Amino acid sequence: MQQACFDCDGFKGYPHFKPINKLTFVSKTINGISAIGCLDEDGVISVWNIFEIPSFNQDQDNNLSFNAKHKMTMQFSDNLKLYPNVIDYFSFEDLTASIEIEFDPCDPKFFFFSTSEGLFKVNKGDENVPVKMNTIGLNSPTALSLNNEGYLLVAFSCGSIW
Repeated sequence: MQQACFDCDGFKGYPHFKPINKLTFVSKTINGISAIGCLDEDGVISVWNIFEIPSFNQDQDNNLSFNAKHKMTMQFSDNLKLYPNVIDYFSFEDLTASIEIEFDPCDPKFFFFSTSEGLFKVNKGDENVPVKMNTIGLNSPTALSLNNEGYLLVAFSCGSIW
């Protein structure tokens, strides 16, 4: 039986109180730190760093399991429901079922997401609020893909790829 190496229960400032329904690998750096992005059913987004730790440090963290080799630290968290005109509250029982999200692998604080309301970009380092992108005439975004060089592909319900 496998045991979790890091337990988020009781983690100070842990933002997710509903199940996480999207988990995305964001990037891995040369020094071994990886980043993942999460989206839960309540519209909360968070980005975490995962890094390997020396075994002698495990006594200092209550969230580490015995013999764990990896630790998580949160970079940031944000709740999409706090922003007007981002999520249509009347469309779905699970507000995030149709949300697609892509993080920039070079800077996870810069990400794109789509909802039934449109395509948005967020730069947590600058404006810190979702900015709706101009996609007039293309219907709702249905899929996103962002490559390592920052090129974003977006598929729309009308069949177009942008």
